[in-house]
Amino acid sequence: MFLRRTSMRRTAAPLIFLWVVINPKLKKTSKRTACFYEGCLSVDGYRAVVERHLDVEVSGLDRNGRPMKVEASGWQARILQHECDHLEGTLYVDKMVPRTFRTVDNLNLPLATGCPPLGAC
Repeated sequence: MFLRRTSMRRTAAPLIFLWVVINPKLKKTSKRTACFYEGCLSVDGYRAVVERHLDVEVSGLDRNGRPMKVEASGWQARILQHECDHLEGTLYVDKMVPRTFRTVDNLNLPLATGCPPLGAC
């Protein structure tokens, strides 16, 4: 798994820091969850609502084989879960809330009756 972090300097191009996590292990660190749209280049042009944990921890080895741990919340936690799912052969459509799958052009349409509201669950 590769994670990228950028840093901006005033007069230079952005610096890119690459996190490498070998054999990541994902652990949910709270029961808090949130529902929001996700997309993926594996299913380009579409989105669906996915419920994800708001707080996670990913441990593994860094590019030099040393143990590392990343604690994340919010969007970073969502992204880590999404990427770890890929390593298990899972796409967001496997976890989506039924009746929320749509094209990116239809994201502003209301959710179907019975779908959970977007945000913290």
